[in-house]
Amino acid sequence: MRHLNDVKFRGYYPHWKDYDDMESGWIIGLLYYDFSDEEYGMQNEDGIYFVDHKSIGQYTGLKDKNGKEIYEGDILKDTNNAIYYVDFIRGCFYLKTNYKSFPHLGWIEWLPMCEIDRLAIPVEFEIIGNIYENPELLD
Repeated sequence: MRHLNDVKFRGYYPHWKDYDDMESGWIIGLLYYDFSDEEYGMQNEDGIYFVDHKSIGQYTGLKDKNGKEIYEGDILKDTNNAIYYVDFIRGCFYLKTNYKSFPHLGWIEWLPMCEIDRLAIPVEFEIIGNIYENPELLD
């Protein structure tokens, strides 16, 4: 069950290399919008970081087999090496897949993540990248 403190977002801060204390460009926090500059940001205890709006993804409330938090936009691999990515559609997180035997379908909704506990085992998925930094993984 998700709790209110699980509602958080992730966004890519392109200027992260300018800071010695930042390990990566991914900022986790609450979604922030500056109406005057029309920019999106992540707000956390360290401040507000304006991020690339295309990189923003919400936390699903689930973790992969390595204990990493799964966010919208993450690319996952299951134990059969099938590839999925997380999307938010119609108020629910979905795993989308590209069935190799039906290439004409493209990337389609496969499993709503709100049903994943009942229909699949979350710990069988591993995060291998995200659609922002690793779009080639979907080719």
